[in-house]
Amino acid sequence: MSLLQYYRLIQSQEKDKQDTAREELYKSLSTLSKNAKGPWFMGEEFGLVDIALAPFVSRDYIIRDHRGYVRNDVGNGWTAYAEKLESRDSVIRTTSVSPSFMPKEVSSHLLKFRRTSNTTRRYMVDIYVMKLRARWPRRRGLGGLFLEEFDQ
Repeated sequence: MSLLQYYRLIQSQEKDKQDTAREELYKSLSTLSKNAKGPWFMGEEFGLVDIALAPFVSRDYIIRDHRGYVRNDVGNGWTAYAEKLESRDSVIRTTSVSPSFMPKEVSSHLLKFRRTSNTTRRYMVDIYVMKLRARWPRRRGLGGLFLEEFDQ
C-alpha cells in the first residue's frame, strides 16, 4: 500500500480529489494483494510487511466512514487478507485505536480540523482524544505482534 494515496485520500477536501485518491488507493492495494504469496504477504508466516500494513488496515474505518472507501472494491483478495490481518489476536492487542474506542464524531473532528488553522478547535479535539485514551487499555506495542505464539 502506498502511504501517499492513503494520506492523500484522508487530506483531500474536494470531492473530485477524493475520488481520484480513492481510485489510486484501490489500484495500489489491488497490486499489493496480487503480489501476496500466501495467507500472509510473504507466505505462511506473519512478517514485517503484515506488521507495517496492520495499523492502516485496522484503521481503514476512517476512510470508509468519511471518504467512501469500500474494501470489496479493491479486488484481488484484499478483503480476505485485510479481515485476516485485523482479526489476528496480536494485531488486536497492539492496536491503540479502534472504532469501538473512538466515537465517530471524534474521528470526523480530526479529519475536519486537520487542515484548519484554527488552533483552538484542534486543541479541544486533542484534549478530548487524550481524555478518551486515558481510559483505553494499555497495549504492548510492536513487540507484542511477535509474541502471540508464546502467550499461550
